[in-house]
Amino acid sequence: MWRVVSSLWGTLGAYYYEIITWTAINLLWFVGGVVLPAFGIATFLRTPFLLSLLFAFVLCIAAPPSVAALFYVARRYEDGENIAIRDFFTGFRQFFWRSWQLALVDVVVGALVIVNIWFYGTHGTGFVKLIDIIWLYLLLFFFLVQPFAFGLLVFQTDRRLRNTVRNSFLLVFDNLGTSLSLLFVGVIVEAISVLLLLPLIAFSGLVGAMWVTRVLDGLLAKYPNARRNEQDGDGQSRSPLAEIGRHNVVPVSPEAQRSRTGRSRRGSS
Repeated sequence: MWRVVSSLWGTLGAYYYEIITWTAINLLWFVGGVVLPAFGIATFLRTPFLLSLLFAFVLCIAAPPSVAALFYVARRYEDGENIAIRDFFTGFRQFFWRSWQLALVDVVVGALVIVNIWFYGTHGTGFVKLIDIIWLYLLLFFFLVQPFAFGLLVFQTDRRLRNTVRNSFLLVFDNLGTSLSLLFVGVIVEAISVLLLLPLIAFSGLVGAMWVTRVLDGLLAKYPNARRNEQDGDGQSRSPLAEIGRHNVVPVSPEAQRSRTGRSRRGSS
């Protein structure tokens, strides 16, 4: 829990020093990932015809790449690179199709879980209702996986969908306490932000991506060869997340390391 909270506090401190760039990137994400899809869906619900469905799809097409672009920017920042608005567009282009693959899996799996919860909760009796509890736990696990899925997508060098989904599930399984803490603290922060009328549009997207990326780096540091040049004595990984390490050794230059250390000190001050 403390690691999760401290990562959030450090991210908020970093936002203070990069407020103009971060706010501009957040506005891009908000338009592409929230405003346009919401407008398209509202149009379809009001006039549910084929033409409005196509219109809604066109407006929703930027949503998954916008989220991936946030995590791409967050990854560059955490690797010690200077970030700019153009990095958002670079991530948007680079992860356009990969992000849509991941989003479609999320939609299908999420819909399957919700339909089963509804079915067993409304039509089952006695022992059958116990199955509904299992699906509720699966829904919770589904929400726990979401923060790490896009973070691993931009982190990995092997970005195949199967690899991303598998590693996300394994990571949550092996770090259930941290995953629950991340979800719990995130819900509390969002609730407080709404109650205090804080400007969520200005910072919620990129701050969340940066926060998850920092927590992700902390988790991956436990596994041999999962991050940077970390491995055991014989160079072999014995972790259940070994595939993350074999596909994702990301070297960081000494200059980037020094830059990252400097920013961490500023964010904690």
